[in-house]
Amino acid sequence: PPLIFPNTPWGMQGVLEYIKTNYGNPPVFVHEN
Repeated sequence: PPLIFPNTPWGMQGVLEYIKTNYGNPPVFVHEN
């Protein structure tokens, strides 16, 4: 299935900016999988 956010560094930036804007800048922990 297609992804909403592309698998690129700027895609990750978009996800984090979306969370910051829409959820009041909560702490986000990014872990390697």
